[in-house]
Amino acid sequence: MNVPKKYKQPPLELDIREAEEISGNKNLQKDTYPDPLRPEIDETFHVLFENSPDCMLLLDGGKYIDCNKAALKLMGCSGKEQLIGLHPADISPEFQPCGRRSSELAEELMAEALQEGSLKFEWIRRTFNNREFPIEVLLTVIPVKGKNIFYTVWRDISDYKEAQRALQESEEKYRLLVNHANDIIFIAQDGRVVFHNPKAEELLGYTTEEVKNAPFDKFIHPDDLAMVTDRHFRRQRGEDIDNVYSFRLIDRRGAEIWGEINVVTIMWQGQPATLSAYRDLTRQRTLELQLLQAQKMEAIGTLAGGIAHDFNNILASINGFTEMMIWKDLPRDTAKKYLEQVLKAGNRAKDLVKQILEFSRQTKRERKPVATASIIKETLKLLRASLPSNIQIDTEISPASGVVMADPVQIHQIIMNLCTNAAHAMRNDNGRLDVSIKAVDLRRGDPHLTADMQPGKYQKLTVADTGEGIDPRIMPRIFDPFFTTKPTGEGTGMGLSVVYGIVKEYQGKILIQSKQGQGTTVDIYLPCFEGSEDSEPVVSSAFSRANERILVVDDEPAILEMNKERLQYLGYRVMAMTSSQKALKVFQEDPDGFDLVVTDMTMPEMSGAQLAEHILRIRPQTPIVLCTGFTDAISPEEVKRLGIREFVMKPVAMEELSLMILKLLETTGENG
Repeated sequence: MNVPKKYKQPPLELDIREAEEISGNKNLQKDTYPDPLRPEIDETFHVLFENSPDCMLLLDGGKYIDCNKAALKLMGCSGKEQLIGLHPADISPEFQPCGRRSSELAEELMAEALQEGSLKFEWIRRTFNNREFPIEVLLTVIPVKGKNIFYTVWRDISDYKEAQRALQESEEKYRLLVNHANDIIFIAQDGRVVFHNPKAEELLGYTTEEVKNAPFDKFIHPDDLAMVTDRHFRRQRGEDIDNVYSFRLIDRRGAEIWGEINVVTIMWQGQPATLSAYRDLTRQRTLELQLLQAQKMEAIGTLAGGIAHDFNNILASINGFTEMMIWKDLPRDTAKKYLEQVLKAGNRAKDLVKQILEFSRQTKRERKPVATASIIKETLKLLRASLPSNIQIDTEISPASGVVMADPVQIHQIIMNLCTNAAHAMRNDNGRLDVSIKAVDLRRGDPHLTADMQPGKYQKLTVADTGEGIDPRIMPRIFDPFFTTKPTGEGTGMGLSVVYGIVKEYQGKILIQSKQGQGTTVDIYLPCFEGSEDSEPVVSSAFSRANERILVVDDEPAILEMNKERLQYLGYRVMAMTSSQKALKVFQEDPDGFDLVVTDMTMPEMSGAQLAEHILRIRPQTPIVLCTGFTDAISPEEVKRLGIREFVMKPVAMEELSLMILKLLETTGENG
């Protein structure tokens, strides 16, 4: 039978013995048992029946024979005569929610109650003013004097049904929101994903079974796992940490997904858990990197004049001293002095090219501890030649300003953007550019310490100018990308927006104060790193003297001849070749005849990387030094994959080359 919520109870019988116990009258006989509708033996029962807050009714032969006040009130009756004599179907809609006719269903329920003794189910009642409402019915059979009297209790469950409906609607709304959300929504408990929405499967490329109950760290980028784990355990310990932060996921194909997560602690099935929403920002990050690269190239254009000026000075020094070496018959000491100047100029050119390549490249370098003060000095030196001569540059750079965890290229970019903006503001008049950096200690309560900053030591970088200032009406828009007050062709308006993005990425702060006609001051606060600056290892100045045989390959004859002469001077036996294919053939004929290979990267016929790959297939233990004039010619990952031992940027100093070869040969000898 399709009736909701039925519960079975044994039949309830009322015999003479029980009636005697209830009433206290020991002289009752079966033939003198009173009328069951008005039991004189128990006035207490009658009082309870009439005044119970639950609706109570009695049925005999399928008709109501009595009811209490609560039932009359619920049905909207003025007296019992309105209910007595009616069948349950008479005060019900024709059909119940189960789709059965009320009259048929009522008879079946009473028949089942006779068999089982008691039933509990839900029903729909209709009042005398035609209001329909749900009730919970308890129907019990009481055998009395050979008759079966039905005792029924009603409870109005309208509020419960409304709450149930509202809960179902709420659950459905949340289900729709979660299932159609554009973010990954998941619950993690004990390090495992116990709930996730369809977006997780779509973005990560896994099936439902592969995500459900999987360890959460399975989907985190290995380089970000330590940071995410540390934040999780700190949150579990009750520390007050930011709920919103960024890290990378890895999809099934191994591709990186850049995103931002928002985490809250909840209770899930009685146990602590974390509810997280992860937003995919990969496309946004790609656009940001493109914007950053475009802004870098704009800045390179700004520096072009200064770069050309520096290169011309370098070339003038190289050419001038070289000409004097050729034209004049110079004493050895004088010739050595001139050559030292040529070498010094060459190293300046090398450093300048390195700066330009690092600044213009698209790939982002990992952060490392850097001394900002030294980067400021280098940048200002580069900028000085490109800024108008009417602008005076004053600096106050504290050697104790500390170290920050940063990408040196981005620090370079911050300084260059701020200084070029300041120079533009002073282009029509003489002016002064002040650049300073110092260490400051920001404690709680300090007005410069905002909610998203942690108390502690900071570097304060200040760039101030005496220019025209910023119009207060445009001040709210100065960090907007592509917003600029410069004339067409003089800038895209990305400088300050890029600076703002870098500072925020480093959990720092940028403040700008400006008055028209009185100049502008920009203060940047960057958190200090409690450590020392990364430094290059100190190398010995002693040259090596050896007898090993080295194969040198370079398609530029002058460079090939130079490297051959240098290595022979160091005591090595050298075979020098301009063709990579011929070099490979020579190596194939005598693989054990060479102790080391030095090759250029960019060559016709076969690149240095391809040559190295062929050589290592023939003799895997061969140490190879790959030289290049362009950092993006091959990635460090590719160099490592190929098994190349050293990867250096041209030009390579003789001492550096000597120590590198000596180290490789010693390592190979130990392993061999």
